[in-house]
Amino acid sequence: MTEWSPQNAPRDGGQFSSHYRSPRERQDAKNARERERRALVSMTKMWIDHLEVGKSDECWHWLASFGSGGYPQAMIRPTLVKPHRLIAEIVYGEISGPVHHACGHRWCLNPLHLLPTENTREHWRHHTADKETWDLIERIKNKND
Repeated sequence: MTEWSPQNAPRDGGQFSSHYRSPRERQDAKNARERERRALVSMTKMWIDHLEVGKSDECWHWLASFGSGGYPQAMIRPTLVKPHRLIAEIVYGEISGPVHHACGHRWCLNPLHLLPTENTREHWRHHTADKETWDLIERIKNKND
């Protein structure tokens, strides 16, 4: 049986696995995060040409490509991304749910108009103007379950 050491410790994502990474592995991870940050900054500079920025209370118009759902899209090689999600992540941090456009315009990229929501149900609640209608829908869905 071999003696335990950090070099032969399991690297299965266990509780202490990051602690036993070599200095080289830790530096590689740090470099990867820095590359992501630089890519985000350069992407933002590139998008300025495709964004009509207005006052803080106005919608900011996306002037480039749109997807079939009417949302802005951009190519960051080799991935097609949604700029409104990336801007919301820059402002609010990592987002797991949908992004709601408080202004109601899918093409708007004003960070003040982009609100992260926890789940799709919460997102659709913003789109339902009448609370009574939403409550009726919920009761019908619960009755059918």
